Amino acid sequence: MLRRRDRRLLQDSKVILADHVAAQHHLLVMDLKISSPRKRHLRTETQRIKWWNLKDRKEAAIREKKSKYKL
Repeated sequence: MLRRRDRRLLQDSKVILADHVAAQHHLLVMDLKISSPRKRHLRTETQRIKWWNLKDRKEAAIREKKSKYKL
């Protein structure tokens, strides 16, 4: 009994009919493959300036700083 998104983890499953836990319930045995979490790659490049999100004053200040450092 898995969620649909976790189905890829399932390798094998079996229902054991001999052991009754309660009426209408049977023992379910599953083999799951759980892998270690993936490593995230860190960004090595500088983030770009999103000019369309800036207001006029901030844009002018950033352009001034940028021209000061000749970037």
